Amino acid sequence: MNTILLALLLVAAIAMILTDTNLKAVILLSVFSMLCAFSYYLYQAPDVAIAELAIGAAILPLLYVISISRQKKFIVLDHSGDSFLAPGHRGHRILSDFCQHFGLELEVKTGQLRSRRILLNPRDIDLIVTRKEDYYLLAGSTSSYLFNMLEELTLEDDDIRILGEEEAETLD
Repeated sequence: MNTILLALLLVAAIAMILTDTNLKAVILLSVFSMLCAFSYYLYQAPDVAIAELAIGAAILPLLYVISISRQKKFIVLDHSGDSFLAPGHRGHRILSDFCQHFGLELEVKTGQLRSRRILLNPRDIDLIVTRKEDYYLLAGSTSSYLFNMLEELTLEDDDIRILGEEEAETLD
């Protein structure tokens, strides 16, 4: 029985590593944790088994699923003050095409960040769009792969300028 359980643990671990999607990996992590909990129970450690079930098979996969769902959104804070990012307008079309290419959902937030501090952490924002005299400034973190791809996409557009900022350390 123990040999079969250890073999199943090995198969679950290898499958988790080789899977092609994040959601499948999270499900396999949960299965792996349940198998671990069962083996702890068989080795007469029920307290460890309960902790493994609670943390490894329930809480940790839930955190991963929440994190994965957040990755599907590209959040843009609109400070342009005009209709550049309104649906159907040029800025919105550019960003929509960009998001569609990467399988993301475009979410445009308008207004001041301070008024949304409860709902939106500054690190959740992927791009900030502001209107300057004769161009639009798109500011984002240079550490973001998506930001770097957007920078390449807008090189030919004279009305759009890119400002890459280093991500500052926060006190979170």
